[in-house]
Amino acid sequence: MEYGAVKPLRDFPEEAEKAAGWFHEKWGVPRKEYLESIRECIRKRSGIPQWYVITDEQGEIAAGAGLIENDFHQRPDLTPNLCALFVEEPKRGRGIARALL
Repeated sequence: MEYGAVKPLRDFPEEAEKAAGWFHEKWGVPRKEYLESIRECIRKRSGIPQWYVITDEQGEIAAGAGLIENDFHQRPDLTPNLCALFVEEPKRGRGIARALL
């Protein structure tokens, strides 16, 4: 396997800053927004939000995704929402997104 296990960021608080920067680079949402949500995930430990990453053989983030309450819509009955799912292009087609889901 060319990537590691799914890492719930609630269990890896030392990865919060790196992950927030990575998600920001991929989606353009302010880094601060990701960091606040990831920190809430770490603080709460369960429930929503939750954030996950998968690292490659060099320890770099190869993929990530989050579960949040609302992803920019007005339907509170549709919660949780998958958000920010991204797999680095060279790592696609290997089942990484499936592992995250």
